[in-house]
Amino acid sequence: MATMIKLRLSTPPPDLTSVQALQPPVPTLKYAPVDAKKLQEQVDKITVTFKGVVLKTSEGEIKITAPDTDYFPQFLAAISYLQRGGRNWKVNTSELCVGSDCKQAKLYADLKVSVVQFGEPAKKDKGDGSSDKK
Repeated sequence: MATMIKLRLSTPPPDLTSVQALQPPVPTLKYAPVDAKKLQEQVDKITVTFKGVVLKTSEGEIKITAPDTDYFPQFLAAISYLQRGGRNWKVNTSELCVGSDCKQAKLYADLKVSVVQFGEPAKKDKGDGSSDKK
C-alpha cells in the first residue's frame, strides 16, 4: 500500500503542471492638460489670496511672476496652493527662476498642469505565448 501512495505523489495531475501566476489588471494612465476655465478659477483664488503675485494661464499652463524677491513667500505659497488645486492634478515645473539673473521677472515659474485620467487595463491575448520567466 505504501508503494501505491508513492506512485500517486510522484506523478502530479496534468492540470497542475501548467499552472501560472495570476497577473492583476493594471489600469492605464493618461495625462491631459487641465482646461483653461478650471485653471482660471484657481488663478482667481490665488490672486485674491496672495497679493503681489501675477499669474497668467493658457490651456494646461500657468506662468507665475513677481516683481521683486520680497514677494518670495507669496510666490512659494501660490505654487504650493496650485499643486493642491484640483483632483488628480499633476503639476510639472518647466522653468523656475529666482533672483536678479531672471529674464522675465525676479521671481518666475512656468508650470505645466495636467490631470491624471485612469483608463481600463490593456487587454492581453491569452494565446500570445509570452511569459515573464527569468
